[in-house]
Amino acid sequence: MNYRRIIQIGVLTLVIAMITASPVLAQSNLPYTTDLIIGAGETAADTGDLTINYDGTVTFQIDEGATNWRLAATQLYVGDEPPVKSKPDKFPYKHEGLGGIATDVYNIDLAAADLNGDGIIYIAARAELTTQVVHPKNGKTIIAKDTAWAQGDAVTGKGKNWMTYFSVTLSPIG
Repeated sequence: MNYRRIIQIGVLTLVIAMITASPVLAQSNLPYTTDLIIGAGETAADTGDLTINYDGTVTFQIDEGATNWRLAATQLYVGDEPPVKSKPDKFPYKHEGLGGIATDVYNIDLAAADLNGDGIIYIAARAELTTQVVHPKNGKTIIAKDTAWAQGDAVTGKGKNWMTYFSVTLSPIG
């Protein structure tokens, strides 16, 4: 029996499994804009944009006129490794009690987030949204709530504990 051949095949299988299990993210130069999406699959809806600029300005912008949703809170992860927890309340940046505004801006030192110095950072962004709707049975106006995530190249977690994230290169376009 050729044990060396068996070990080589086992190592090759392990390497292929590691490569296919790891998310491959396309890096984009800054500035970068992606959609804020409520829901998933066929019920997914674009409610606005998240824009990251080279100067560290990160902007949540709800599409006024196209949607009745407004920002109640935002949470933001920026780091040089993909986020490992899908709990936005544990994200390092958050704005709460926004009161239904359409735009929320963070000023982040993006270079400081690039701890390993490779010029690539990972971002996960979540918006808690509210809107007023008329209750179908009693006709009263009520507040509806939902969550939007910045559309990303990778999804982590499962069930109710999922999130999307993406990576960007800290090089300006031009």
